[in-house]
Amino acid sequence: MNGSELIFEEKVFIRACNKIQEECYQIAKDKGWYKNSINVGELLSLIYGEVGELLETLRQIEPPQGEHIKEFWGAEEEAADIIIRVLSLGGLRGWRIGEAIVAKMNYNKTRAVRHNKRF
Repeated sequence: MNGSELIFEEKVFIRACNKIQEECYQIAKDKGWYKNSINVGELLSLIYGEVGELLETLRQIEPPQGEHIKEFWGAEEEAADIIIRVLSLGGLRGWRIGEAIVAKMNYNKTRAVRHNKRF
């Protein structure tokens, strides 16, 4: 898909996502996450860790507040952590995550229900 095929909202989303990705990467870099020779496996492990924290939050009968941002549920905070880590990794690697999200969503519109799978 080239840029001329994108609808206005997709272009706005991509620009916003690119800006947020740059900022996520810069904050992580400023906070020392990339000073040592951290590898992609370590970065993916940090993402897995956040997924585990989200799961544990969702398993609780009483949904907890966010640990660091009290105005949000814990699940919202952990989901945000996952996205921040993914975008930071994308910034490090020069990935075009915003464009990939739009392209994948457009592709998913063409897929069969549940991709012809039971689960």
